[in-house]
Formats: sequence, structure tokens, C-alpha cells
Amino acid sequence: MKKLIWAISLLLLLVPFTSEGAVTNSSSYGTVKTYIFYKSDCDECDESIAWIKDYINKHTYVTSEYVDIDKNSELFDKVKNQLKIKKDDLPLIVIGTNYFNGFDEKVETKVIEVLEAYHDQDYCDVISKINDNADIKDCLKQNRKFYKQSNSSAIIIWIVVSCVLVVGAITVWILIKRKKN
Repeated sequence: MKKLIWAISLLLLLVPFTSEGAVTNSSSYGTVKTYIFYKSDCDECDESIAWIKDYINKHTYVTSEYVDIDKNSELFDKVKNQLKIKKDDLPLIVIGTNYFNGFDEKVETKVIEVLEAYHDQDYCDVISKINDNADIKDCLKQNRKFYKQSNSSAIIIWIVVSCVLVVGAITVWILIKRKKN
């Protein structure tokens, strides 16, 4: 009986590590493309490019395109106009319809969230739409809807896993108490 209790406890402890964490690093899902708009004399741009290259080495589902705005200011201006970006801060990182100005730890965290949210989804690449002079309204709706759903589903998964762990711990405690009596 004691071995059974320990086996159940061990299985309950492993639940959080087998639910979502194993899926996000798999390369069997869709590719997510990032675009980094930069200038050659921008230190934050160099830092962001080095960081994304390192991230790509560890997560093969991510690809990246680097756009020097001195050489392709037309695309930069189109993207800013279509996505209604007010700031001129560089680098400008665009993933799907999400964008980030500048680069620091907070931006890194947000970029990772977006990459993981789009990883298992047929998301809309707004830059390719802009390059094709296509309408981006459907693209904006599709990506916003998914990104919100992925955040809420992660919360639901966390709540369910937490409840299972609590119930398992209570069950083990009750079984141990009964065995002592």
C-alpha cells in the first residue's frame, strides 16, 4: 500500500512537466517568422539580432529576416503605417501582427510569449501581406483572436494541474492518516 501511495505521488508531481512544457520546444509544429528592422549603427539592434539568432539555434521552429532600414526604408514605412506604429525606436521586432520597439529583458519575455503562442497555430504573417500589398484586416483579427485564446488556455491548464496536485496531496495525506490508525 505504501508503494502505491508513493507511485501515485510521483505521478502527480510529474504532471506539470508533461503537460505543456514538452510541446513548446518541438520542431514538428509550424514555423514562426520574426522580422527585425534595424540600422547598422544601433547597439540595441545588434543585441536583438544576436539574441534572436541564439534563440533560433535553440528553437528550430523560429526563422528570422533582418531588414536594414537604410536599405529598405519603404518596407519599414509601410509596416509602421499599416500597423499604426507611432514610435521610431529601433530595433522594431515584428512577429505575426505583434510588434516591439527597442530591446531589453521585458521585450525578450514578450517576444518569447508571442513565439510560443504562434508556434502551434497557422498564424498570419502580416509582413508578407504588406509586401504583397494585400489587406491586413483579416490578419489582424486572426492573430489577436488566437493570441488571447492561447493565454487563457494556459491559465486554464495551470488551474487544472494545480487542482489535480492539491487533490492528490490531500488523498495521500488521508491515506497515510488512515494507515496510522
